[in-house]
Amino acid sequence: MSSIPHDQASASTTTSHSGAVAGWLWVLLAASLVIGMLLFARHRAQPLAEDTAAPVSAAAAPAATVIKPAPVAAAPIADGDAEPLAGNPLPDYPAEVLRAGIEGDVFARLQIDSNGHVVELSIVARQGASDPRLDDAATDALRQWRFRPAMRDGQAVSSVVQVPVEFRTGR
Repeated sequence: MSSIPHDQASASTTTSHSGAVAGWLWVLLAASLVIGMLLFARHRAQPLAEDTAAPVSAAAAPAATVIKPAPVAAAPIADGDAEPLAGNPLPDYPAEVLRAGIEGDVFARLQIDSNGHVVELSIVARQGASDPRLDDAATDALRQWRFRPAMRDGQAVSSVVQVPVEFRTGR
């Protein structure tokens, strides 16, 4: 019976090297999962290009803007997601926050009833400055919004939408 010579030193080097490679592969797998989840979340809240730079006040000062949620996919004619109505108020950029040069984005989740009214609102994420005055300004305006309700099988139903609000000093 023949045997293959086995060098103990080379075996431990190979094992530790393959362990390091396996560790890096797990790290890459975890990172790609996180990146995939972030891209999916960003895709779900993708803004429309229309009407994103309208000023809040008539003074043409920098303003907060609301990016309307994009429709998810083409549905049958009788079905559809809730859509904001024209004329909904835009958030006021708090004067003291504007003077301080504070910028940020606030992401709100709104529960819409079958009549198109906001029945529940929560701030789910922030980007940039995390100033509670920006949260309050977004919340105050979004509570007044009205929607064309979501439709399922030809009936108005309650639904949830996510609305990003941008506060920028340069607009």
